[in-house]
Amino acid sequence: MYLMRLTYYSSPSITMEHGGRTNALKDILAASRRNNADSGITGTLFFNDEYFAQVIEGDREQVSDSFIRISRDERHRNIIVLRAQSIHERLFNGWEMGFASITENTEMLYRKYSSYSEFKPSRMTADGLEALLVEMVHHTSVARKQTADQAGSRDISKVRKVKSL
Repeated sequence: MYLMRLTYYSSPSITMEHGGRTNALKDILAASRRNNADSGITGTLFFNDEYFAQVIEGDREQVSDSFIRISRDERHRNIIVLRAQSIHERLFNGWEMGFASITENTEMLYRKYSSYSEFKPSRMTADGLEALLVEMVHHTSVARKQTADQAGSRDISKVRKVKSL
């Protein structure tokens, strides 16, 4: 298998025809998780009102097919690819599709990887955006484990590895 990683951002074009923002995001995540599980793709998606930012990883042909679907999706516009490269190992192994949105923690993390006070992937390098998303996934995973521990669960494998809306 020839592994690759594709990192891009786009502007959301979500209208009421899509059921509003929350429903559109739920639909995007459900389709991504289903398609990614079937094709062996891993990655994560970040969303705020101005941008989608995503990293997808897997077999070159599967990642290409996934990106073609994304680029045809009318909920994305102005798609900019920051990087498409071959890789030896995944950054998001085990994550069919992680998700993060703006919170106090993500704003703090964003400032760590950018000199701007707002999330602007157009002003970030691919390395910076990928590092930001890795750290967001890590924070989500730690928070999820703490929640499971507080609930008395000893089996973290039963806790979903994706943040729900």
